[in-house]
Amino acid sequence: MPPHSNPHPEYRRREQIPPPISDTSALRIRSLILWISAQLITLTIASRGVPLWARHPAPRESTAAAELIAVQIALAAMVFPFLLPNRSTTIAVVFLALPFGQLVGMLSSISESQILCGWIYLTIWLVGLSCCSQLIGSDPRAKLWAICAASLFALGGVIAWYLHLEAMEGSGGSGNPGVYGPILGAIGEVTAADDQRFKWGEVGIPAIIGFVGLLTRWISTSSHNPPELRAPNP
Repeated sequence: MPPHSNPHPEYRRREQIPPPISDTSALRIRSLILWISAQLITLTIASRGVPLWARHPAPRESTAAAELIAVQIALAAMVFPFLLPNRSTTIAVVFLALPFGQLVGMLSSISESQILCGWIYLTIWLVGLSCCSQLIGSDPRAKLWAICAASLFALGGVIAWYLHLEAMEGSGGSGNPGVYGPILGAIGEVTAADDQRFKWGEVGIPAIIGFVGLLTRWISTSSHNPPELRAPNP
């Protein structure tokens, strides 16, 4: 009997089972299906001109670009650990958003520069959430806390802006909606004039948090696991 072997048959069977192969970098098809489905539903609603509020502007298709990018920002915030689990899936999600942006651009009659600015804005948001997803790992509790924080940041700004408008009604003031979170900032990118764009401070917050967290983890890991000393050449 060879050394360090266990004669028990069940132990030998466990030894013969190969360890599971890690697929952390594999493309997640279910994430892409969710992303494409949400955009198709939004595009269908926008193309049919379904009024979403009482004072929906005419023509009703004119708000298609704003509706799509609002859904993209909000959906990414609410499910980003599932939607953006790794680098390859994040790249696919980012580039799948571009053709849908072109389609709603034709419905809304907006310029190519507005479509491009909106896509870049969305890309910064997605990449930042992807960094945060890599940072929190597979801890379910951490995922729930992160989803709550991202959703509050994205959707809370819209609620705050609505309350601000209600408070300012009759006074003639409005303010800048772009400072009330990434959804209103993204809508501003696809609807505002050229001189009112590129106000991307709030959308870069997840990217800064994720990048700093990943960098801190890498530095900590490197300091605790120094490289092995090489054996001297004979």
